[in-house]
Amino acid sequence: MVTKLGKYIPGICLMFVVGYAGKIVANYIPHCEYVLFAIAIGMIVRNAVVLPKFFTPGIATYELWMKTGVALLGARLALQEVLTIGATGIVLVIIEITVAILTATYLGKIFGLKDKLASLIGVGVGVCGVSAIIGTTSAIEAEEDDAAYAIATILLFGAIMLFLYPALGNWLGMTDTAFGYWTGLSIDNTAEAVATGFAFSDMAGNIATVVKLSRNALMGIVV
Repeated sequence: MVTKLGKYIPGICLMFVVGYAGKIVANYIPHCEYVLFAIAIGMIVRNAVVLPKFFTPGIATYELWMKTGVALLGARLALQEVLTIGATGIVLVIIEITVAILTATYLGKIFGLKDKLASLIGVGVGVCGVSAIIGTTSAIEAEEDDAAYAIATILLFGAIMLFLYPALGNWLGMTDTAFGYWTGLSIDNTAEAVATGFAFSDMAGNIATVVKLSRNALMGIVV
């Protein structure tokens, strides 16, 4: 048992070091959150360095830690904070889901996409990204290729927005509240939405977390 768990330790330690390195770099560059630097350092390490294979098992657990982090973020939010933005957030979430699905369906017809592929993209954009796509794939009996295309679209968008949104938010002079709502409503995967929010500010990250989790909560109804 210990031996099996031990194979994950090197990769997990490497991710911790990369994250902490991002925090150190951020101390010397004002008005930038450490999340962006941690991601940038991780990308450099992953693409510029040939890592020994013993790091692979631990690095492969990254999604577990992201989801755990999101859960802990949600748990640490004060109830009053949730109640303060919850009502407005729910209204905006319902509007966002409706508009996203209808728009994806309409654009899918214009660009000649298959109906099921357009539906998967709409649900992914409107609700909660990859999880919604996977759940909907079986519900509408879509092909695996359609699911793969939809997931790739969601992940590509999220990766781009992770770096683009904070820059746009600062350029537009957005408040923490506005940026948090914008991020929580428009970025599809939970981890990316939360990371983008905190890349702007702690308050924006908290708001993005609550709004995004509100979208996630409606997945069962939509799917």
